Amino acid sequence: WALMEYYGNKYPEYTPIKPSDVIEALRNTVVGRQLPSSGLSAECLTYAIKSFGFGPRLYHSGAFPKLHNILGCYIESGIPMVTALSNRESGRSDIEDIGHAVLCIGHEVITGEMIDTSVINKVESISSPGGAIDVLDYDDIEKKFVFIDDNFPPYQRDYLATPTDRYNDTSWKACKVESIIAPLYEKIYMEPYLAKSYIRTLVKTPYFVHLCGRQITMRTYLCSTRSYRDYVWHSNMSADMKKIISDIFMPKFVWVIELSDIDGLKRGQVEDLILLDATAMQITYYEPLLVAFANQKCYFRNRNTNALVQRAVTCGRFASYSNLRKA
Repeated sequence: WALMEYYGNKYPEYTPIKPSDVIEALRNTVVGRQLPSSGLSAECLTYAIKSFGFGPRLYHSGAFPKLHNILGCYIESGIPMVTALSNRESGRSDIEDIGHAVLCIGHEVITGEMIDTSVINKVESISSPGGAIDVLDYDDIEKKFVFIDDNFPPYQRDYLATPTDRYNDTSWKACKVESIIAPLYEKIYMEPYLAKSYIRTLVKTPYFVHLCGRQITMRTYLCSTRSYRDYVWHSNMSADMKKIISDIFMPKFVWVIELSDIDGLKRGQVEDLILLDATAMQITYYEPLLVAFANQKCYFRNRNTNALVQRAVTCGRFASYSNLRKA
């Protein structure tokens, strides 16, 4: 209900709903009586979201070991996430079984201290022919997330490792993030881990040799083309970059990857930029690549030949995009 209240008031494609609409949507799928309700499974929640016009994606912690990273990426994209919590994996027999769902809607402001701590613990080394590239994934930075929990007033903040630390009860404190549901536009096929995997392969190519031997950060988020182009025109990007991004064909949604060094991230500045087709079903070769700006050059795929086209451009540092509101 809260999810649809947000989307229904913000986007014309969706409509706010009543709790009775959720009951009706699940009438033929829920086993057993619906009222009085003992709650819904993550699968039932996903089905309900689908019935209201989304193409939802359900992620279980057992199948996705980097579940927190996926959740962080969607939150960075400004997408509210249904987050299922449970203490069943704790293995404790002395506590009551808990299953609960909350909305995750944002995270606290990232500080330089948080970044420095993550550089020590979270950097991944990528081997390339030109040398190693040390990468800090922005979604691995340890930070508190903002939750809408109907057991508390709005805007509770906790770490993903301890998502119920605000509770006093021992049974509740043992809860972990068991699964998450992303309410996606139905034609978004490329998922966060696929986009990041593609980028890790792309930076190994000669086009990004200038990154070798350096420590960089990678910020990844999903954005509508309309919102991103609006940001581009009001940003301090170079005129060359603005024209290319405005002229190139892009689908309704894109994955945006911002690369910068540690100091650049702290200052909110971007060095290299990559845009991927979020509706792409193939992640091989240059199929999902829309455009990349790196080392004073622009790279984009020729849609007729699939070959990569290279062009010299002016592309200095520019201010990072943000669609998250600061408290």
